[in-house]
Parts: sequence; C-alpha cells; structure tokens
Amino acid sequence: FYLIAFSVMQIWFNVTAYLTIIVDFATDRNISRWNAVFLATFITAADLVARLGSGFITDRGLLGKNAMMATHLLLWAATLYLTPLCSSYACYVLTAIVMGWCGGATFILTAVFFMELVDPDAFSMCIGVASFVGGLPLLARPPLIGYYRDTL
Repeated sequence: FYLIAFSVMQIWFNVTAYLTIIVDFATDRNISRWNAVFLATFITAADLVARLGSGFITDRGLLGKNAMMATHLLLWAATLYLTPLCSSYACYVLTAIVMGWCGGATFILTAVFFMELVDPDAFSMCIGVASFVGGLPLLARPPLIGYYRDTL
C-alpha cells in the first residue's frame, strides 16, 4: 500500500508541478508565449491517450504491470532531467508528450494495483487514503516553486 500511495504522491506532484511551471519556463527559454501555452495541451492530450490506450500494452502482455510502472517512472524521470536542456520548441513538445504519456500510463495503473491489493469492500477507503496521502505534498509545491523561481 505504501509504495503505491507514494507513487500516487509522486505522480500528482510531477504532473501538477510541471503544468504549473512549463509555460513560464519555456517563455524564459525564448519560446513564444502562445506556443508555450500549447505545451499544456500536448501534456493533457498525451495523458488522456495514455489513460485510454496504455492498457493495451499490459493487456497484450508486452509488459507486465510492474515493469510498465517502473519503465514509465524511469522514462518520466529522464524526461524531467532532460527538459532544461531543450533549446527548441519541438524538443519541448516532445518532452510534454512524453510527460503526459507517462503521467497517464502510471496514474491509471495505481487503481489496478490497489484493486489487486485489497478486497472490493476496502477499495474505496484505500483510494481515499492514498489520495489524501498523495495530496499532502502538494501543499509544499507553491512555496517550493516560488523559492526556485525567485532565487535561481
């Protein structure tokens, strides 16, 4: 339970922090404001496609659920690490799509993992507690982003 709840926390923090800062970050890197705003659209579209279609990968047996989660979290971390190295709009679009795909593919798996972990009667409580635990670090996000934005 704790590992899955921690994954929920990480997913929510990554998605919300990235969506909060990517427009300002891209405009600071000489991407036009209009194009920077479209990055949020690419993220959310890829997230939606992943939530609807990533099950195909596990259902067909191309990757197991655990491998799918680990692979996407690793790809997500690599994309976050490489984002500051982007210098063109196409690179930002690519990172936004990968970020959205990884967010959608991992988030949809958390419910599957919880369903395998607990019986159906405890499922709603399990999701609720994990959502609460996952939401707590979001309270630290605004001051954290503000600190880095103002001092770096």
